[in-house]
Amino acid sequence: MRNVSKRFDETPPLRNAGLSLLPEWTILRKRRVNALIVGAVHLTTAAVAGIAMSVRPPIVWWTPEQVFEVPDLTSGTLVIRDVDRLEKRQQERLMHWMGTYCPSVQVLAMARAPLFPQVVDGRFSPGLYYRMNTAVVEIRALADLP
Repeated sequence: MRNVSKRFDETPPLRNAGLSLLPEWTILRKRRVNALIVGAVHLTTAAVAGIAMSVRPPIVWWTPEQVFEVPDLTSGTLVIRDVDRLEKRQQERLMHWMGTYCPSVQVLAMARAPLFPQVVDGRFSPGLYYRMNTAVVEIRALADLP
């Protein structure tokens, strides 16, 4: 058997081995904090499915365009689709709800584009933005998934 060693710069990165290097996934799995997951719908949905075993049960999905009111959930995980499309009134209600039920409920908010520009131009509540983004994960490709 021959012992072959490689220089550090010749070692392939972990991403090529099929493992995501995003430390945010480790934080979400171990800490169960609120998170903002940004990317295409199919990628953000796959990301939530990838960490589903690590979040607080039960998992309740909310699509604000279909149901106006925040779900009646007092423990578990609330996954919000299209959080970037919340109306002002929904943002206010969600902010109040989070103040009442967090930290008993973990919130995973999914957005198609970064939310900060909406905060800057006044379309999204700064208070709600900062409550939701304890961890921010931007998913650009399948390699970024957990």
